[in-house]
This record gives sequence, structure tokens and C-alpha cells, in this order.
Amino acid sequence: QSFFAEVLWEPLRRLDRDTCQRLYDNQVASTAVDTHRNTLDQAKTFLSWCVRHHYLGRNPMERIRPVGKRR
Repeated sequence: QSFFAEVLWEPLRRLDRDTCQRLYDNQVASTAVDTHRNTLDQAKTFLSWCVRHHYLGRNPMERIRPVGKRR
């Protein structure tokens, strides 16, 4: 399952912090700590790439903090 599956067909510019937080909370509820923390890192990296290439003005996930402790 893709992290962005729920919003896959939405324009990137519609992603906001609340939507990204909800997507992450869904991951937290359904996956192990290592899995959802890795997924968060990957999503943040992807959105940082989008900012560098001017697809987004800022990364809406930059202030989302990981939950739980890795093994």
C-alpha cells in the first residue's frame, strides 16, 4: 500500500500538513514502528524532492514527527 494512495489523483499543491498528518496517522495505526517510520522518511524525502524541483512551495511533512521507538 502506498503512503499517498488515498490522495494519489489529487494535485500535489493540495497536500497540506493536516492531510499528511492524517496519512501518517493511518500508517501508525496499521503498521509496525519501523515500517511507518521508514515510510515517513521516504515520504518526506519525496516531498523535499518536489520542493527542489518547484512542484511544491514547501514540504507539508517537514514538521511531522515520527511516533514510537525503533527496535
